[in-house]
Amino acid sequence: MHHKPVQGVMLDPVIGQAVQLLGRIGKTDAQRNVAAPGGKLVQAVGKSLDQAHQGVCVLCSITAPKRVMDLPNRWHHRKPLNFYARARNIMDRVRKVAELLSRMDQVCDTGFALAIHIRFTRPLLLYQSYHRAWSDFYSENGLMLTDPVVRWGLENTGVLLWDDPELDDPADVVALARKHGLRNGVTVSTGARASRTISGHTRSTGPFTADEIAHLQCLVETVHEVTEGLDALDAPEMQALRALDFSRP
Repeated sequence: MHHKPVQGVMLDPVIGQAVQLLGRIGKTDAQRNVAAPGGKLVQAVGKSLDQAHQGVCVLCSITAPKRVMDLPNRWHHRKPLNFYARARNIMDRVRKVAELLSRMDQVCDTGFALAIHIRFTRPLLLYQSYHRAWSDFYSENGLMLTDPVVRWGLENTGVLLWDDPELDDPADVVALARKHGLRNGVTVSTGARASRTISGHTRSTGPFTADEIAHLQCLVETVHEVTEGLDALDAPEMQALRALDFSRP
């Protein structure tokens, strides 16, 4: 029987790192079981996960091809890990972030951008669903350096409407975004200055209502809280979170 492999990211309990599931599937018992929604263990071979469009699945099985004592010397002094608990914690956080981003994307038909926990000018995580033409144009022209929305978000918290007449935009970044179809923009900024989260939301059907803006602000603040305490060195979880993809062609 031909089995269709499941693509995505899994947590390898032997090496403690997230690895691409495709190509690793079925080689050992430890690499066959993936966690489906609700923590239920299922066989990866021949299965399609509900979250397959997110490109993420997390390995929960602790059946490893080698016992801990048989691993190389660098592992001998590590404390035993509860792989079930670790994998489920990762899965819960990844699933929660995916759910929040999905709800955000449903409101923003022309895309959103979300820079999470910006530290030393670099975000810990970055998601965006703007169409590729704008993303490429923005990157190639270094617009982040002159983007008034980003500058405002780094200096303030709260909500900003892109058409605010008091917004200082000498490089006309907002006007350029509008020419690329990004209209009715709203930015949310939250968190401490040393770990700020900044978002941008656009849609084509008219300005966001006050209730919709409050909803977006709640989503951004929740993402900020859910990802609190994450570190770039948390390789398995970070790789799983970075695998979430909402980009548009």
